Amino acid sequence: MHVTFAVLLIAYANMFTLAYADELFIPANMILSESYQGVFVRQDDSSSALVYLATDSDIVKLPENLYIPAGKNHASFDISLYGTGDANVVAQYGNVFFNSTVRIYNAVNSDYNILLVFPQKTTASKINGALYFVDSLLNPVYTSDDTVVHLVGTGLDVDDSVTVKKGQSSAFFPVIVHGDSTLSAYTNESTSNTIRISYDSMKFNVNMDVAPDVIAPNSFGYVFVWLTDESGNILHHPPIIRSTLQVSGNNVLSVDGMSLQQKDMFIQDGFFYQKIYSHQLGNSTVTVNVPGYGAAGKNISVQNPIPAISSDTKPNSMKTQIFPPSTDSYAYLVISMFSQANYTYPAYGVELSEFSVTSQNLLHDSAVEFLSDGRKSQSMIIPLTGKITGNHTVYVSTPGMPTVTADVQIIPPVEYTLSFTPLPFVSGVSATDSRPLFALSVLDQNGAVLDPHYTFGDLQIQLLSKEATFESDLTSLKEPVTILYGKSEIRHPTVTAVSKNSNIAATSQSVPNQSLVISIQMPNSAHSGEPFPAYAQLLADGKPISEIDSYLKSDCLFEDSLFKCVKPSKFVVFNKDVGFASKAIDIFENTFEQNDFAADFGPDELHIGEKRVIKFNLAAGVTFTVSSAIPFETSDNSVTLKPDSDGKYDLSVVFSKQGYKTQIQSHSFVVSEKIQVNLNTVNSDGVSVGSTVIANTESVNTPGFFLSRYGVTHLEFPQTIITGLSGFVFEGITTSDGQRYKSNIADIPISGPVSITAVYKNTIFVTAKGGIGGGAFEKGDTITLDAPPRDVVSFLVRDTFDHWSYLPQGYDVYLQTVKITAEKSFDTTVVYRQDYSGIVLVFVFAVVSLFVFMKRDRMSGIFAAKRK
Repeated sequence: MHVTFAVLLIAYANMFTLAYADELFIPANMILSESYQGVFVRQDDSSSALVYLATDSDIVKLPENLYIPAGKNHASFDISLYGTGDANVVAQYGNVFFNSTVRIYNAVNSDYNILLVFPQKTTASKINGALYFVDSLLNPVYTSDDTVVHLVGTGLDVDDSVTVKKGQSSAFFPVIVHGDSTLSAYTNESTSNTIRISYDSMKFNVNMDVAPDVIAPNSFGYVFVWLTDESGNILHHPPIIRSTLQVSGNNVLSVDGMSLQQKDMFIQDGFFYQKIYSHQLGNSTVTVNVPGYGAAGKNISVQNPIPAISSDTKPNSMKTQIFPPSTDSYAYLVISMFSQANYTYPAYGVELSEFSVTSQNLLHDSAVEFLSDGRKSQSMIIPLTGKITGNHTVYVSTPGMPTVTADVQIIPPVEYTLSFTPLPFVSGVSATDSRPLFALSVLDQNGAVLDPHYTFGDLQIQLLSKEATFESDLTSLKEPVTILYGKSEIRHPTVTAVSKNSNIAATSQSVPNQSLVISIQMPNSAHSGEPFPAYAQLLADGKPISEIDSYLKSDCLFEDSLFKCVKPSKFVVFNKDVGFASKAIDIFENTFEQNDFAADFGPDELHIGEKRVIKFNLAAGVTFTVSSAIPFETSDNSVTLKPDSDGKYDLSVVFSKQGYKTQIQSHSFVVSEKIQVNLNTVNSDGVSVGSTVIANTESVNTPGFFLSRYGVTHLEFPQTIITGLSGFVFEGITTSDGQRYKSNIADIPISGPVSITAVYKNTIFVTAKGGIGGGAFEKGDTITLDAPPRDVVSFLVRDTFDHWSYLPQGYDVYLQTVKITAEKSFDTTVVYRQDYSGIVLVFVFAVVSLFVFMKRDRMSGIFAAKRK
């Protein structure tokens, strides 16, 4: 047997802190059919450790050891149960031993009683009953196999037997009652008590009357139909009942003025009236048939006014009638005209004649007159309403005729009540499962169950409860006994039922069972954020009969049947039927090390529009939350401040880690108003090319700077920008407020935060050191590079072109003059070699000249000698 009681568990946080020590926790009381866990809690988590477990009994199985890694304060373990009895459990942690004694109970209860849940007084012939297998504490006992229950009764029709299915504890069955009855049930193991059912069949009357019962030709009267119970009480029936109204001989009367002999009519709220029209002289019978309630009839005579007297003879007497004569709310007064006091001969009313209607404690029109609708009116109808109970008289008078009276009785409305019968609690279901909670019935003034359909029709009941949720908050009572299914954590929740279309209501009351107590089992201490087991049991005479851990609620997280708490708590388990139990537990935390977190807040001064990124160095598992009046954004390991107003502001950062005491770091910032100037240098494609800009007299780098006041700012952008092999030439300046400048040097007025963009044309720069033809080109231009020779020592020694140090791929570096298509910027240098041919020529010339000179001298000597 497994019995579960719904509970409410409240955790009181921030309670006093208890001193804790190393502890072995195993539930002291366990039920064989349930699952349990134990836990070993330690203080010192600086190193890993093994905890050894042992037991002296084979009814309990535990792991041989528990491994607790460094940084962990506990280890949980499963407990397997194989029998009932007592067992000792020992744990060894280091050189210390821990002992725990446990007791295991068998929750299976083979003995049971049969409990019959049945109305003891009823006016309904067809009702529903229920039977339960329960123990001595009225806790359900669940069958291990399909169990046949034999039913024996007198004065009723019931099946010979009903089957309680395997794993169930109850069954429901219908019964038809013929009179005062008895009912009992039995199986091979148990017999129920005999219940006695008092039966008084519900009887209904269909009442019918006509006014007047003697009608003049070519006039009309009224047919009234109302439903009552056998005591004469109006049977208010909110839905519409389709019935049949019929007249015999449609040449005498018709129900709609078109000579129809039969017409469907609809009774609403237990009452109906219909005009009937007269035609020829004669007698007719009006009948009504109300399905499920009965029929009624009335004779009507159509007669001429006084013979030999003109039909225009004025009436000299009145007849008044009220229908229904006894009511709890409203009725109708009918005034009819006759020409003699004995009401034998009908007479037509005189149009525009005034009638005075008076009464006490009734509401009606006090002055009325006959109106013609195309026929000669003999009767007229006046609605009456009243709330004060008792007999009341209505007086009707008109000039020329005696005053007449009619009586009506206002009776108090019939009071019906709703009856809740709490059903035995069904264990084995969770708080999210639906189970039968109550048997709901409507009782009459004598306390007997009645069939609500015939009294109320579709009776809508609103169910209100803070302790239960039903499959539908609005239910329709269609049977004498309606089983209400719902979900609740309370054994018998308090529920209020209110009828939405009838003045009845009821509230269920739960009766505590003082024979039960609650026990809470959990360790004395646990490490913050780590799971620990907690069990609440329902005990009878010290014996656990059920587990209620499925319904434990707490601020602690719940994971795999274990709780996770982060604060010292006191647990209180409150059960509506039993009482409460409490247990205080200490939740201890570790302390952060210095290197677990660090933050560099930077300078104390911030400017409006400035972004300040504060980065954190966080150990594994450390998280943070930021609180500040300065707008900010957070990422995984940083916070970005975005000040938007001046003033002094505090920033607070809370560092957290599961199982650790939180740490707070705070910093104050002074935010001042500064004008942000964003500088951008971009190429023709809008891509940023970083550069240094002269702002006033200082060099600043893009993307910008702050100004302390408004005014004119002097800016000097570079004429060219070369980054690597890319070159750019200044084209113009634009600002976000619409200003434009053609020069790279400009004085720009600043009246608020602004973005200033200098656009540079994409340009190819070629440098030819030692040669000619370099410069700035657009893409696709033809570049002609030439390396002319040059003198080193007059004309005697010259530098002669050898090759280019670099040319783009595909061009010959040994060509002295080369033509290149501009694709990208590059640098090249002419490599020369020295040419000494001038000196050689001079030397040769000198030698030749000397030879010639010497030759000439010799020849001159020869010639001179010869002359001598």
